[in-house]
Amino acid sequence: GEAFSAIKPCTSMLEVKGLVAPDYLIEIEATAILTK
Repeated sequence: GEAFSAIKPCTSMLEVKGLVAPDYLIEIEATAILTK
């Protein structure tokens, strides 16, 4: 794409053994574009 032609965005995925409560589930997705 135009914004990321020279660099490739990174991806991270994390897994945790347990949460405070079993029904707590959070998904966060973010995109950042920096201009000069």
